[in-house]
Amino acid sequence: MKVVCLVQAGPPMHAFVQRVHARHPIDLLVVEHPPVAPKVQRLAKEVTPARVYSAVRARVVNQLRAGAGRAAQDRWFGSDWHRFPPGVPTLEVADINDLEVVGRLRAISPDVLLDHGTTILRRPVLEAAPTALNLHWGLSPYYRGTHCTDWALINWDPLNIGVTVHRLARAIDGGGILGQARAEVRPDDTVHSLNMQLTALGTDIIVRALDILASGGELTYHPQDLADGFLKLNRQFTADLRRHVDHLEDGGLGAMLGAPGRPALPICELSPARAGR
Repeated sequence: MKVVCLVQAGPPMHAFVQRVHARHPIDLLVVEHPPVAPKVQRLAKEVTPARVYSAVRARVVNQLRAGAGRAAQDRWFGSDWHRFPPGVPTLEVADINDLEVVGRLRAISPDVLLDHGTTILRRPVLEAAPTALNLHWGLSPYYRGTHCTDWALINWDPLNIGVTVHRLARAIDGGGILGQARAEVRPDDTVHSLNMQLTALGTDIIVRALDILASGGELTYHPQDLADGFLKLNRQFTADLRRHVDHLEDGGLGAMLGAPGRPALPICELSPARAGR
């Protein structure tokens, strides 16, 4: 079974690749390093003296939180988060849809394509393997797109923070659901610690799915009703919303957990192995 992983660099993605590779060797790792210019241009439009002050304050706060961030990574990943596994053939690109990526995928003809944390895939990439899965930080269809853990906190909705592993499709986070898991939220959790948990939970779903495929079984997908949730994009998560989430984290999530805005909504767990044809 040929497996290709598409990721960006960072602790959760390092751990994701380490854990998949330990169970099912990866034939190609594609690491996307998007250019920073578009992000800088977007942020420049929001520059005001108040926001400069807030940015400086946020940097100081983030430095103080760095130790807690490392503790969350250690808790959920052990030592797996420090780097990608050595020896895996690796292609580094600025754009995950680069023609070189398409060419390598066609040459390998993978059985399974795994995506975690890249920018949006275009058809030549997402259709490069018969089984193409995405690990999404959010419970689809309720929370699709970006910053889904943040949006759940903003909505006072801690019971619906979770991870979705779904079939890659042209609709963002809209493909058939393979499996989901709900986060166990603690009063001292932050967006970062919750997202580390979500990668750990989602990686477990993916590894179990690969076990099913390796044994000759088939995967079961559950269609989504996109009307049951909403899609949020990067440009909608403003600096003001980031400060609001910071305020929620600083105060702790105890009050939110004691009086959540809505109950836990239904999710789809990974179905048992189904015999292949």
